[in-house]
Amino acid sequence: LFEPLTRVLAERRAQTSRVPEIQRHAIDEHAAVLAALREGDAVRARAAMEHHMQQTLQDLHTYVLAESD
Repeated sequence: LFEPLTRVLAERRAQTSRVPEIQRHAIDEHAAVLAALREGDAVRARAAMEHHMQQTLQDLHTYVLAESD
């Protein structure tokens, strides 16, 4: 049941990891998540992770999917 989803997610991860701008965004986003976790701020960590997922989705559309249009 989960195999097709796992395959799609792995491919999207590989696609986004090849783009330097996306890599820079991810590093910044991970730093924000880590800072919140280190401070023990669960609310901020959750918000930072949500922001990271939104940034990744935006980057996927901007840098990866736009190339295939």
